Amino acid sequence: MKKALLIMAVLTFGFASIAAAEATVAKDFGCFLASADSGLSASLFTDDTTHYTEAESGNVILQCHFDIPEGFEPDHTLRTNGFVCGTYAGATTDTKSIATKGGKAHLRCIIH
Repeated sequence: MKKALLIMAVLTFGFASIAAAEATVAKDFGCFLASADSGLSASLFTDDTTHYTEAESGNVILQCHFDIPEGFEPDHTLRTNGFVCGTYAGATTDTKSIATKGGKAHLRCIIH
């Protein structure tokens, strides 16, 4: 019984590793969030807190984290969605942006 469970665990983790290896992942690339898309009074740029994953299925998730410059933080949390986001795989409107009064912003774009 223990041997069967061990084999199942090895097979399960083996398949998970194979699936993960077939995804395309990129990090630390330039990412821009326009003020019109975020609701902020300033556009944001980062090149060190970004992540792009393209699954074998073709689904793509792009995420970027920003520090909002001092003096440009919103008075309350701003949430926007449905704006156009360009990725390596093309454009999408399955998008969300969140900007907080604590000076952080997040962008997520998904292509199905």
